[in-house]
Amino acid sequence: MRVGGHPKGIAAAAAIIVVAALAWASWALHATGSGAKSDKHAVDIVPVAVGLVVSLASLTVSWLGYRAGRRQHTSGLPLTGIADEFAIAVRTQWETEARIRRLNDPYPLPVSWAPAEPAYRPDTDASALVGIDAGITDVFDRVPSGRLVVLGKPGSGKTMLLVRLLLGLLERRPPGLPVPVIFPLASWDPSRQNLADWLADRLTTDHPALALPAPGQEQGAPPVSRARALLDHRLVLPLLDGFDELPRHLRATALDAVNQALPPGHPLVLTSRLAEYGAVLSPASGVPSHLNGAAAITLRPLAPSDAADYLARDAGGRGSPSAARWQPVLDQLDDEGSPVGKVLRTPLMLFLARTIYNPRPGAVPRSPGLVPSLPDPVTLLGFEDPAALRTHLFDAFVPAAYRDVAPERVAQAEGALTLLAEHLEHGLGGAVDIEWWRLSALVPKAGLRRWATAVMWLWFALITLTSAAYVYVSADDGPFTSGMTMVIILTSKLSAQPPLQSILMALAFESVVARILAAVIRFHPRQAPATSMAWAWRWRAVVFGIGSGLAVGALIGNVFGWIGGVVWCFGAGIAVWSLSGWGVVPADLSAAAHATALLEQDRRVFWRFVQVGSAGGVALGALMGLGLGILQIFRPLTSAPDYTLGNDDLLSDAWFGLGMALLFIPALALVVAFSRTAWGTATITRHYLARRRNGLRLPRNLMAFLADAHEHHGVLRQIGPTYQFRHIDLQRRLANRPAFPRH
Repeated sequence: MRVGGHPKGIAAAAAIIVVAALAWASWALHATGSGAKSDKHAVDIVPVAVGLVVSLASLTVSWLGYRAGRRQHTSGLPLTGIADEFAIAVRTQWETEARIRRLNDPYPLPVSWAPAEPAYRPDTDASALVGIDAGITDVFDRVPSGRLVVLGKPGSGKTMLLVRLLLGLLERRPPGLPVPVIFPLASWDPSRQNLADWLADRLTTDHPALALPAPGQEQGAPPVSRARALLDHRLVLPLLDGFDELPRHLRATALDAVNQALPPGHPLVLTSRLAEYGAVLSPASGVPSHLNGAAAITLRPLAPSDAADYLARDAGGRGSPSAARWQPVLDQLDDEGSPVGKVLRTPLMLFLARTIYNPRPGAVPRSPGLVPSLPDPVTLLGFEDPAALRTHLFDAFVPAAYRDVAPERVAQAEGALTLLAEHLEHGLGGAVDIEWWRLSALVPKAGLRRWATAVMWLWFALITLTSAAYVYVSADDGPFTSGMTMVIILTSKLSAQPPLQSILMALAFESVVARILAAVIRFHPRQAPATSMAWAWRWRAVVFGIGSGLAVGALIGNVFGWIGGVVWCFGAGIAVWSLSGWGVVPADLSAAAHATALLEQDRRVFWRFVQVGSAGGVALGALMGLGLGILQIFRPLTSAPDYTLGNDDLLSDAWFGLGMALLFIPALALVVAFSRTAWGTATITRHYLARRRNGLRLPRNLMAFLADAHEHHGVLRQIGPTYQFRHIDLQRRLANRPAFPRH
């Protein structure tokens, strides 16, 4: 969305209003002359003043919003300065993630690699590609093209090595040079979106401040986001993770798209499983594809001695009682023909095994004694098939990660994680990002609208029943309560029904209104979270304002004459236009790109829409009631019905308009809030899914659950404001296993 607005357009609109008001006032004063009739016409200028107040107040609100939006993105930093701040944010993010993933606990696994086969690395010196562990940064620096492919078997440590490369590059990065950023390729569909657009979208999702306009743009030129400007100026070094996680039929297309968007000379890193990348280089049919100018390395399996030392050290060190439990398994690691010797040779499998059979640091067992609640590692020797052993490790991982909580909470956590995995695999076609603002895809739109209808109808019912109770107790049908209970009054007088039946009929009518309003809301699962409000120039809002003004002017003019119609055409049109121009903007660069922080910001924006819209609407209702009262005093109704909505008391009419606005305006403000923000829809989704879906439930406090699964149990990882499962194979296993109990 374009942030800010169009100052020339606002000035032009203000000038048109002022000139039109002055011209009309001059004509009216010139035509009044003298006498009683002329005095009556002169009084007609009063509603003009009311309309002018509404118009100028709306313009003031719009201008303040415009200035607020401008302040949101006027940082004064050059593009290289933005890159330097961005580098700090990326480094902080991944240092925290490395700590939570326990990549250095008890010490970094010594992952080594060798040059890939010549077919994977044409025209590259093999001796420059040998290395181990943190030496990946030196290897990348030695590649002349700056383009590296990291290949390995499932769970061999490709992502872990990519994190080390990112931190190493940031450690050496001088100011003004490219910022390494990890991009999970599983969320890209190369058949629908080119790589440059996807990279920019991914940057703005993970770092919302990069959606703001880039500095130094020419006046009148199409706006360019900071993310796109960083990419265009090669100030982002893409680390593309998980090429194998793309659908098989899209991999060749994706590799060709990478070559087109990032030609030779543009550094990048690509990770993939060896077999999947090899299938693209040597397809059974069709034209082979490869990454132009790239060197390639292949990760080696861990040495049996390294795996044994790692497990023993994680259990407390050799000689400790906890490490002694592992000895039968450690003795089998040297046998590469055994299931244990084949499986426990990658960082992923070692991580699963240590989580299942070793106590977590600081975890308190539910039973006293020496780790009595932990399973015995000897059970690993009972599997004769490596595939069955891998499946066992995946299935036992989640219960083991939650072993320090009550048993019922373990089942609830496993059910919620299974539901999320099914949502990603089957609902979003294998996506990897758990985004709270997209979970509404799990709920039918009809269900969302039912909940939104209930929310708005509850407001109608609260106001209606409160007003009816006040009228019944006090026997005073005053103008304020008349405005709020207009539906009751009209229903009673038009249908000659008793008050109780009139109230029931009014509630039924209001349920229809609430359903109509809910149908207007656009429930979109891709809606991005909002972080603040800002006014922007939109031609659609102008058209909507003109249409609303004409409709209101026609209704008013039909009853109170063309003068009132013109006045309220201006007033209502400008009011609707200015309010429709309010939108949302992302956060500042300094704001934390965290899922919980974004949820809180979006929640505040949601209620700000409700508060501002309700306050402005209620004030407008009072002004409209006041203006209509003035018109009725000097221009009585030509045909009065058997009931009267207003009288000669201006204050009474103002109270009537205030009551009417209080009944309907907050519901309209809720429609705007639901349409412009994500929190309302996400809240409905959480309550809907907390009940049950396919026998599984999500916790009502979803953000706390996701944060706990990431920070304290290690089941999820976090990239920017999104969560992902610790490994794509864990997500697929949870989504597709048939044995999980559904209650």
